[in-house]
Amino acid sequence: MAQTEETTALIIEHTVKVSEQKHYEKWLAEILNAVSRASGYLGREVFPPGGTGKTYTTIVRFNSPENLHGWLGSAERSEFIEQLDDILENGDRTTIKAGIDVWFEPADAPRKTPAYKQFLVTLAGIYPLSLIVPNVLSPLFASNNLLGNRFVSGFFVSAVIVGLMTYLVMPNATRLLHGWLNAQTKGEKNND
Repeated sequence: MAQTEETTALIIEHTVKVSEQKHYEKWLAEILNAVSRASGYLGREVFPPGGTGKTYTTIVRFNSPENLHGWLGSAERSEFIEQLDDILENGDRTTIKAGIDVWFEPADAPRKTPAYKQFLVTLAGIYPLSLIVPNVLSPLFASNNLLGNRFVSGFFVSAVIVGLMTYLVMPNATRLLHGWLNAQTKGEKNND
């Protein structure tokens, strides 16, 4: 079976018994260390509960659905999950998402990145690429009649930009701008 190169995220929600939060955080550090060695691992974000909440949301990103499912079904992860039997209130809840939306947390995350911040980060990545990529590829388009067709060249430029955004720009931008993307704004409350 061929591997599909599409950024895929495992979104994990664990509602932890209040008396077990320290134990859970130690467990979380250990499993995150283990997953960082998994094939196709790209990065992670952890959203601890806010205020008096008890739900931790963790997003772990992989370079393909196959690698994510490899980790999800691994014996190593199963052993970690077995350790949570007496710690969690609602069990191990997971969701899988793919595509560009995996770079921002899910709609039900404790703190949702405001749409204007998502827009600004995406624009900051796409705008320079939309200027650079066509200029870099223009000699290729000029040398080939098929590639010189504006629909073919437009498709080719779009594919390169989307690939760069998915695999290079967004993983690094969201990592570097994590604090700003997830900063709580005035009047924002956690309802966990």
